Amino acid sequence: MEALGIAARDFLGRCQALLNEENHHPVDIESVRTIERDLQLAVIAIKQYYNASPFAPINRLHPELLCMIFKHVRRPNKAVMSARLHPSRFDSYKPLLAPMLACRKWHTLITQDATLWNQIDLTKHTPTSALVQRLLERSKGASLDVRFAHSSLRFVEDKDKTTPFLEVHAHRLGKLEVKFRDVNCTPEMLSLLDISMPRLTCLVISITEQLLKSVHEVSLKRFPALKKLVLSGILLRPIEHVPSLTHLHLIGLVHDTILPLLDVLGAAPSLEILDLRMIQLGTRGVEAPILNLPRLRVLRLTCRTWSTVVRFLLTHIAAPNLMVTDFSEVSSWRDSGNTAVDAYIPQTFLAQRSRMTRLGVSWHYGKGFTATFQSADSNDRLTIEENCPVLRSVLGTSPMLDCLRNIEHVCLDPQPVDMDEHEVLWILQRLPIAKFLVLNNVWHGLRLLDSKVPIVVPGLVSLSLDATQSRDVELIRIIAYTVEERAKVSGPVPVLRLGALYEFEDLMEELELYANEIKKHVGTLEIVQYSFLKDTLWPAWFNQSNSYH
Repeated sequence: MEALGIAARDFLGRCQALLNEENHHPVDIESVRTIERDLQLAVIAIKQYYNASPFAPINRLHPELLCMIFKHVRRPNKAVMSARLHPSRFDSYKPLLAPMLACRKWHTLITQDATLWNQIDLTKHTPTSALVQRLLERSKGASLDVRFAHSSLRFVEDKDKTTPFLEVHAHRLGKLEVKFRDVNCTPEMLSLLDISMPRLTCLVISITEQLLKSVHEVSLKRFPALKKLVLSGILLRPIEHVPSLTHLHLIGLVHDTILPLLDVLGAAPSLEILDLRMIQLGTRGVEAPILNLPRLRVLRLTCRTWSTVVRFLLTHIAAPNLMVTDFSEVSSWRDSGNTAVDAYIPQTFLAQRSRMTRLGVSWHYGKGFTATFQSADSNDRLTIEENCPVLRSVLGTSPMLDCLRNIEHVCLDPQPVDMDEHEVLWILQRLPIAKFLVLNNVWHGLRLLDSKVPIVVPGLVSLSLDATQSRDVELIRIIAYTVEERAKVSGPVPVLRLGALYEFEDLMEELELYANEIKKHVGTLEIVQYSFLKDTLWPAWFNQSNSYH
């Protein structure tokens, strides 16, 4: 490379010297064009050399890292979290075309990485199609991610092609999604489970007609590596224990008794994640022993699951390592003869959890709220979402009131501007030891500081008010007057944090004008100015809980 550089500089010098001399000889145009063409080819060769050089920045990435990047290029590559078949999860090969054309190295890496070509969608392509055959070739020996719809949902000519395909490639199947039309397809489904799939880690079976009373006893011993089982509209009751199963997702189950579900949970002692949605099972008169799930970390009972089912499971599951619980949209619908159970979270369940000292509440624009309780180290999290006012929710039951009494850090985010302030005050009145409070509605905060009302939070150490939604220049003057009157009754607030946006120039000028006046009646005044306020004014644990939910 050094010699090439010396030659290029020497040639450049000769050309410049030639231009400076008085040359009266005739110019050979063809010779000039030949030299020009050779120079262009030389430049191309130099660029190719540079792109292939290990010193080029892009070539410093290890091939394994490049392949990880290419996997992200294939997005959307959605994980199997429910029994719904995501069409976009299999439409991710076209984005690979652009990087394949970038250079020969990338083309080679992409075409030779078997894990980039292992998703096969048999709902759109037949097993004998050219695309499926090409994917089988490029995926080499990698585990296959296959989905298909039962023949009753497909054309007649494809009826006898899918099952032979699965039998031939059963040893390679890593994930399998199967969609049936109704329970009349049960024989075909059970025959599918008779095929040995030693590498299968995820099995998804869904029935189009959900909420069916369909329970079948099956043997899962042919799937020794099975870790995730997703069932929708059907319940498979294992004959023997499934020690490898760690993730169980059940959707849309209706039955007279909860006993089949208990049998399934008893057969999966290694469960780490249990996700139940739209579960409507009878619990009246059912007696069952305690289920020990020592590895259970995440428990979700959501999407119109009966409150009676929630309470029954919480009183019959022992999970000492449980970290995340989610009770979103629990329904008060009940089986015949039972009354609605408002206090579906029992005291015995909360007694097993770590002491939760953080509370974040967000109100919805329509109706209802989401409340998240967290421990100080964020290792224990409880989420409640209900479509009713806070005053009539499970937060008003005795076990949850005990949790509220332990709260020290509070974040209240009432998004609707015209929301009734009694919702916020109801919560604040039940937080006797709260020390740190963040309010999204500044007017609710002024109501809290009003000297004419009882002191709602006596031990308040820090109060953060988000004023980003207000353009009223009188707001700052009202804040100055309110903290002054409050200080006369109960002393100054130790720390007052005010959040405002740079864009509101009038408000910022008013804030600067009254800043000294406010400082006289508070211990410390902090003005937070930022375009994305919740990144600074609101604590990280609150933002994380919202993003998780």
